[in-house]
Amino acid sequence: MTDKPTYEQLEKRIKQLESDLDRIRHVEHSVQKTRDFAKNLVDTVREPLVILDENLKIVTATRSFYRLFRTTPGQIQGKLLHQANNGQWDIPELKTLLEDISLNDAEIEDFKFEHEFKGIGYKILYLNARKTHNDNNKSRFIMLAIDDATERIQTQREILKREARLKEAAHMALLGHWELDLVKNTLYWSDEIYEIFGQSPQSFGATYEAFLEHVHPDDLELVDRAFTSSIKNKTGYSIVHRLLLKDGTVKYVQERCRTEYDEHGNPVRSLGTVQDISEQVREKQGFSGIIGTDPRMRELFETVKDLSDIDVPVLIQGESGTGKELVAYAIHNEGPRAKKPFVPVNCSALPEGLLESELFGHVKGAFTGAIRDKKGRFELAHGGTLFLDEVADLPKVVQAKLLRVLQEGTFERVGDEKTISVDVRLISAANRDLKREVEKGNFRDDLFYRINVVPIYMPALRRRKGDIPLLVENSLQEATKAGQKSKGVSKEALAFMIDYPWPGNVRELQSAIRFAIIKSRGEIIQPGHLPSELKAYKSEQGRRRSAKKLIPEEVRAALAHTGGNKAKAARFLGVGRATLYRFLSDAHSEI
Repeated sequence: MTDKPTYEQLEKRIKQLESDLDRIRHVEHSVQKTRDFAKNLVDTVREPLVILDENLKIVTATRSFYRLFRTTPGQIQGKLLHQANNGQWDIPELKTLLEDISLNDAEIEDFKFEHEFKGIGYKILYLNARKTHNDNNKSRFIMLAIDDATERIQTQREILKREARLKEAAHMALLGHWELDLVKNTLYWSDEIYEIFGQSPQSFGATYEAFLEHVHPDDLELVDRAFTSSIKNKTGYSIVHRLLLKDGTVKYVQERCRTEYDEHGNPVRSLGTVQDISEQVREKQGFSGIIGTDPRMRELFETVKDLSDIDVPVLIQGESGTGKELVAYAIHNEGPRAKKPFVPVNCSALPEGLLESELFGHVKGAFTGAIRDKKGRFELAHGGTLFLDEVADLPKVVQAKLLRVLQEGTFERVGDEKTISVDVRLISAANRDLKREVEKGNFRDDLFYRINVVPIYMPALRRRKGDIPLLVENSLQEATKAGQKSKGVSKEALAFMIDYPWPGNVRELQSAIRFAIIKSRGEIIQPGHLPSELKAYKSEQGRRRSAKKLIPEEVRAALAHTGGNKAKAARFLGVGRATLYRFLSDAHSEI
């Protein structure tokens, strides 16, 4: 039987229980004070904030935290952070960082992490955390502040993507932008402008003066006047001008600009764009590789376009060097046979005895030297286009065979009895009046009508002098591509070329430019660098200028070249202004 406790023992036990209760009340009071402190703290904070004890259990949180993570105090308080809300915060890297704070008084500053939270989705957060204590310096806990940067960063990323797309579009459109500080005279260029100018940021000091060094000499006044007047008049400008790069390349650019002013009306910076429009300009200056803006050439281009869907024979007539083969190729290239062969034959360059074999082919043993079978140009052009240049030189026997091919689409190789069928479009060219050759009996009239279904007449270069500046520029560009360098053509040298009658037409002009580039040693071409024929003609014209009458076509070309400035046109033509004015008054209907 157990002994009953003595009175002294009971009294001692009661005192022990009272002491334990006092300790429990003290702990509870301390916990409550900690919670009250934490609550008072979070109640003053509007941003998402969660308070953890040293064991990383959640003490309390701000209302914005509960809203952001779609939870309530009852669901998370007293739970470990990484276990709360069904493991929503179970992020190993964050747990490691918080344990380091708890044990070593470390801190988290702007820790960024991206996480797919259960129930609320993808979030981008910045976290700041440190250990702190209550007002009696005993209970310590961790404050974890949360910056929800999801919307902000996603917006920034979308802006960056949009900017990248715009930059790519600007790059594709060859569009660059610039900013000129008018106070410091410093010029900022985008990457696209460096590319347009053929420069690199490392090798080029961007200033307004350096920019002007790349402007074509003939356009310097235009560009400088547009810029200075826009600042003075507080207006923007939009102009098209040329660039002359160090390697001799000429580019056309569209430049736009506006200027910003301070509160006193003083200009502080100019902003602008430069777009390389060389391709668009050159498309307007010609068609399918043929250069020209003269009305005669425009009419020719329209004819070529009309022929794109019509598969009929074409006869191109014009002087040597006018570009008949270029037009023939344009007809071929613009039509349905573009992907098929284009086979040119110069009839005047082949001996009469070989011409028939060259066109129609031969079999082995057909004649001395025929050691194997050979296809002719008609077979090689099957499905495509055969271009017969200088067709007026065809012998009568070949004319007859050609007529049969056009009528029946068949022929036989030389020395063969087998008939061959071909599908060929025929384009012919002649530098003589083929109709007159028919009248002389040198060309079959039935063949003439067969090949002359659509006639095209190539104008001589002297009849379209307004195109000479374009042709000169194009020739310089071709020379640049071939490795030659030139800084362009002086106005005086260009005047020589416009005045010259060019009996060899475009081919002669191209040769003259190549000659002048060599003579000028890469510098600006001057009159003294031109071939002797041009200089001799100019000298002779100078002696006869007083007696010579002005020609309407020359006057039109001069006015076009000088932009309608009559004083400049008079100097260009080598006559006095009064002479030109009288001529314009008398010949008003012709100009």
